[in-house]
Amino acid sequence: MADTFSGMSAKEAHEDEALAALADELSSRGCEAVLVRHPDRDPSDPLTVDAIFRIDGRNWAVDHFLLSSPPDLPGALAAAEQALQPRLDEVAERYQCGLIITYQPQSASRHDKQHIDDYHDEVVRTAERAAETKCFVGEPDGFVTADWFRSSPVAHLISYADTAGSTGISDQIEAGIRDALEKKLTRQLARAKASGLPVVLLIDQIPRPGRQGTVRSASPRLIARAVQQSLNIHPGIVDQVWLRPAWNAPPYMSPRIHLLIAAR
Repeated sequence: MADTFSGMSAKEAHEDEALAALADELSSRGCEAVLVRHPDRDPSDPLTVDAIFRIDGRNWAVDHFLLSSPPDLPGALAAAEQALQPRLDEVAERYQCGLIITYQPQSASRHDKQHIDDYHDEVVRTAERAAETKCFVGEPDGFVTADWFRSSPVAHLISYADTAGSTGISDQIEAGIRDALEKKLTRQLARAKASGLPVVLLIDQIPRPGRQGTVRSASPRLIARAVQQSLNIHPGIVDQVWLRPAWNAPPYMSPRIHLLIAAR
């Protein structure tokens, strides 16, 4: 979708916000930071990174990168809610109670229909046991749980924002960024490095409007750990990694952009 007045797409507007925040942070640290051009918006440019910055007189390649949730998550969430919510509402109505149920979305790209149907049946059975016993019930996988509470009939369905099979935030980050970061490291970032430019990867935890979400609960330490795993496979490509975090404190308390990883 393009901006009516400027012709700028939502993607470009989101990128430009992050790039402006990076320039502001560099300037606050005493660096002269100037946006020179947007190679990816110029078909004649040999590079395809999002920006070239001149930092203290030297050009740097900068590429913007969303800390995306696993790409199959939105579809898995929608399918699970459609399949589970009516059945769980019926359980709450039957036992005249409130229920809180957690589960992990099952992606059609990872599981066949029979597996997904069986998993949904397990979630419903867990809710029924909680309603019958008026106790918390948890399954061994750590994802499927149900808890009873005294209330008019209501079923709250809570999903882990993950399809990777792990409750660990690090695993969820890795599942969301692995393939996309691999492409960047072997394509546009590698080309920029080969041209002689130092390379900055600007990770954005703020989701782009209209796009799947980001892993908003991840701490900078966990993000750095997950990203470093990919950088270790392709050493020498990225010189610095910066992060625009999901939750921005006021500027007088915390910068809008953080230096996450710097090459030694």
